Amino acid sequence: DKYFMKVFLSLGKSNKTNEEIIEDLKNFSSVVIEVLKEEEIKLVSNKNYYEEEGKDDDYYMKKSMNIMDGCDLVVFHPDFENYRECLLDERVADLQGINKFYL
Repeated sequence: DKYFMKVFLSLGKSNKTNEEIIEDLKNFSSVVIEVLKEEEIKLVSNKNYYEEEGKDDDYYMKKSMNIMDGCDLVVFHPDFENYRECLLDERVADLQGINKFYL
């Protein structure tokens, strides 16, 4: 089995539509792949959970934490400091001992 570097993408989602979130994730994913220059990489995020309607922030944050478990790296979008969920992702990465990379 090949090893894939598992990378969690931390991107602000507050006050954005599902379409905006998906578009932002596509763009961010492209940049991350270019910057990391890893051949075997698996990008993960909590995008799918934001497609579920009627859930509160705590629900989404728990899902992010579960997805982040087992990641090798968390990459933060340049404006991460403006989003509560990204700051929480940063704290979770610290608690779980996951490497962090800031764009």
